[in-house]
Amino acid sequence: MKKDIIKIILLITIVPLFLIPFVYYSILVVSSIYRPIFGNIPEWLFKISFVDDITIQDFIGQYFVIVGIEVTGFLSYAIYKLSTVSLEKKEKEMQVKFIISLKEVLEEIEGNYNIYVGKGFPNGDKYNFYQYLEVYNELKQWGYNDRKFKLSKWNKENIELIYQRGGYFGVKIDNAYSKLKHINENKNILNLKKLQFIDFRDEIITLITDIRNYIGNVENNKYKLELERLD
Repeated sequence: MKKDIIKIILLITIVPLFLIPFVYYSILVVSSIYRPIFGNIPEWLFKISFVDDITIQDFIGQYFVIVGIEVTGFLSYAIYKLSTVSLEKKEKEMQVKFIISLKEVLEEIEGNYNIYVGKGFPNGDKYNFYQYLEVYNELKQWGYNDRKFKLSKWNKENIELIYQRGGYFGVKIDNAYSKLKHINENKNILNLKKLQFIDFRDEIITLITDIRNYIGNVENNKYKLELERLD
């Protein structure tokens, strides 16, 4: 960074030293060619041509004019680059937060899936929502106060971020959580609206697979989500 600043300063100070004589003699050449061919020099060319040899005062004045133009140009470019870098950094930060939100929700959905199909619990067949809601033709009396689904990760922050950056996932996740919430709000399986759970297990499996694949593609390809790279 320090070397770049030194190069820019040298460029700003040296360029006018060569540019002013070049412009001066170029105008003299044009004037000398124009006069014998077309006669009098037009007023616009006369204004920018030098009738006499350039003086020190003229040189200094023109030098600082050119330096001012260069400084303005470099500052404008620097502001543009800073704004671009800032936008890129913000985009990476938002992408990181988005992936983190997806991972949090994914972990909770995977846990809820195990509850839904009765995995990892004593008497798993008894506490198998999938069997009772999607397989059996008739529901049987069943209380399940101890089979509550965890819904804390589908909070306001994650909802807004996932809907904002991944509308498809937002709709699918919201639909899954609404069904799990419906189960949580009822203490008896007979009170559930069974029709809304048709193919719900497959729906959860597809959702889990889609989220896993998306996260894997993002982390392995376009984006590198290590937070330290944002510094």
